[in-house]
Amino acid sequence: MSGALMKTGERRFILTQKVMRAATSFPTGYPHVVPLAFVVIGNRVYFESRRESVKVRHILKNPRVSLLFDQYDPTSHHPRYRGVLMKGTARVLGFGNPEFMRARRYIYRKYKYFSKSFPIVKGSGRVIVSFKPHAVVSWIYGYKNLTGS
Repeated sequence: MSGALMKTGERRFILTQKVMRAATSFPTGYPHVVPLAFVVIGNRVYFESRRESVKVRHILKNPRVSLLFDQYDPTSHHPRYRGVLMKGTARVLGFGNPEFMRARRYIYRKYKYFSKSFPIVKGSGRVIVSFKPHAVVSWIYGYKNLTGS
């Protein structure tokens, strides 16, 4: 499967977000949802984590993951909501892999504090996860489009 491509508006919206939510599954079928910092390179989404984290252990057993990027504005007379949901597969990248090194540069560029607070270096126990979307769905309620007001 070649993967689903993000539409231009979806990509622009995602790039304005600082945090996404990732859902993996426990063996019992219950979801595990966590907020994460992320970067987008091409048609892939990357995030870093500890190798022993629940989400990484889940991905190693079941690579099917969902990502949610959303924005909710309750301040207007009628609440406004918009977002992008992706379903796809994830794989764990180890240190030294060229894709790992490239994603790490992007992460450090977007989240300047990561190099000190969460150093992604050999021996740190940190990995980078590469997510490839297979389905992308977006919605808008109360906004004119995904990226404008």
